[in-house]
This record gives sequence, structure tokens and C-alpha cells, in this order.
Amino acid sequence: MQRNRICRHFTVLTIIFTVGFGCKFLKPDEAVEKAEETKTTEITKEALKERLGAKGIKTAAAAATGKPNPLTLQIRFLTGNNNFLLNAEGYDNFGALANTLRQVFRMREEDGVFIEGTNEVYKKITLPAYQSFIDDYNAKRIFVEDFEKLVDDLRSEGFDQIELDTDERNLPAAPPPRERRDEKLSIKPAKTR
Repeated sequence: MQRNRICRHFTVLTIIFTVGFGCKFLKPDEAVEKAEETKTTEITKEALKERLGAKGIKTAAAAATGKPNPLTLQIRFLTGNNNFLLNAEGYDNFGALANTLRQVFRMREEDGVFIEGTNEVYKKITLPAYQSFIDDYNAKRIFVEDFEKLVDDLRSEGFDQIELDTDERNLPAAPPPRERRDEKLSIKPAKTR
């Protein structure tokens, strides 16, 4: 009698586990679905604003001072294959980029770098999409879907102060051209009397 009861319980538990785990493994994985999505949406300011706005990403306004905030971190795409540029530093994968962001924000927390008027650490990440950048992205076949994936990846790592910047007035000014140091100086001979 006892053995029969154990067999029934074992059978019921086996069925429950089989159905429970089996259903999970029979469903297509979301990551696989996303990987199979075709990237086709060419980047325009309007497309980025619409698609990222649907994900809760706000568009940055022009800086009140006319100068970009030096604390803001800009992430740009170098290629569509998870190669990024954080300000002026290149990263060949998202993991390395995320580690650097964590280090920067940890240092800001230790140094007390807060959003003005709050006790919140300044962790703003800007995705610049100025027209010259958009032209470059389209030439490199980087699509709106790449931006959406980047936003999802950033949020999954806990970075939530993300904004899209399409205002050309926020574009950092190009540094003035340097004088070439390898040119020979022309020395005029002194006048003799």
C-alpha cells in the first residue's frame, strides 16, 4: 500500500515537472527571437525619437549654457557589432563598456558628484544622434534596432539615466587644429651693419 502511494506521487510529480520544464524549453527563447529580428530601419532623427521614446528615452534639450555638460557620458557606435565609443575611448564589446560605466559611476558616488539640487549621483548617458553621426551610422549599416538593443542592454545592467541627443547645438566643438611640430622653423638672418 505504501509503495503504491509512493509510485503514484512519483508519477504525478514526474508529470508536473515534465510539463513545467518541458513547456519552458518548448517556447522559443526571447533572445533567439531578438537575434533573428532583421535590422532594417534606417536611422533618422524622427525614427530614433519615436522608437526610443516608446522605450521611455527622452530627447535632450539644448544645453542652457550653450556648452555640453562635461559630466555626461556619450556612447556612440563604431560598428553594428557591439563596438562602441564612450566619449573618446573605444570598446570592442558591451561587457567592457558596462564595466567602465560601473567604475565611473562608483567613483562619482565616492566623490559626491550629484545632479544639481538632489542627492542623486549623476549617471546620465547620452546617445548622440547628430546628423553627421547619423550619416556615419547609416554608412556603416547601423540601424534603429541597434539603438533599441543598446538601450535594453544598458537598462539590464542598471543604467537608467539615458537620453537621446539630436540637437546639433550640443555637438562638441572640434578642437582647434594643432600646429605641426615637425615643420622647420624659418629663421631670418640678422641684419648686419
